[in-house]
Amino acid sequence: GVGRDGGPRLASGMTLKNALFAMLFEVQQMERTYHSDIFLAQLQEARRKFKNKAAEFLVELKGLRVTMDADEGLFNCPRVLVMLEVCYRDCQDYDAMINLYESRNETLRLNDALRYQFAFALNRRNHPGDRDLAIEVIGTLLTHKKNHVPEILCLLGRVYKD
Repeated sequence: GVGRDGGPRLASGMTLKNALFAMLFEVQQMERTYHSDIFLAQLQEARRKFKNKAAEFLVELKGLRVTMDADEGLFNCPRVLVMLEVCYRDCQDYDAMINLYESRNETLRLNDALRYQFAFALNRRNHPGDRDLAIEVIGTLLTHKKNHVPEILCLLGRVYKD
């Protein structure tokens, strides 16, 4: 068959042009997943290698962060960002956690796991206004019933206690 644009139609009814775009998109997604998995494995290896060596781990994380920031797929991958936040938390580098969160686009900053890490870091850093912002972020998380979980509720209690 022939599509409206005069191009050939496949048995599925999709035009050849659309089928090629769909395949290209799928290949791009597979490549992003592949790069994310490699980067996550590097983070895990560094985490294992530098356990109880925070200063050395931070140097390694700085290099990995440069790699991540240079790769659009990694830069925008919530799994990678959350794991990097956890690594910074292991080193108690709360400024780096906050910077990582704040450097992402609005869509990524809506990710609940990233918001939780951000609120955690604000509470621990404890600069003027940090705890109020942490309470605001946690309050936003708690507007969704799915977030009524012990980790988030306990963090809210911790912010008020500190």
